Amino acid sequence: MVKGARERGLPIIHIKTVHRKDNADVVPTVTDFMLQGLVPKEMPPILTEGTPGADFIEELQPATEDYVVAKRRSGAFYNTDLDLFLRTRGIDTLIVGGVVTNGCVENTIRGARERDYHVIVLSDCCAAVVAQAHDHAINNVFPGLGRVRASDEVLEVMK
Repeated sequence: MVKGARERGLPIIHIKTVHRKDNADVVPTVTDFMLQGLVPKEMPPILTEGTPGADFIEELQPATEDYVVAKRRSGAFYNTDLDLFLRTRGIDTLIVGGVVTNGCVENTIRGARERDYHVIVLSDCCAAVVAQAHDHAINNVFPGLGRVRASDEVLEVMK
């Protein structure tokens, strides 16, 4: 999908989550999952700025002309310059894929809708840890926030 969008001259925006080495920007919220032992009470040092764990995988490395937004929370609009980047370029429609479908992707899409952007979610370019959570977001949440399409459908329309 990225290759096809790039070939059509669309701006590509990569979002990455980063945290400080000392995790001072991570607040371990008490949740039922935490209390059940399903997530650690303290976050391990993952997604640490300047380490390979916070970098893009080889297949998704940004090109020189791409834009990269670093975020510290699950929504890409929260305390970042993403909205400024989009508005100054007259962009009103976002084509979104990513991980975690029911977390970062959903929060970013909600943030986009709160700012009046049109959203197309790429159903086959999203993933979640739990398949049921992914399916619920794709089938029940996203249709109320925008359009859900497969990447091949979007690429076909772009022709």
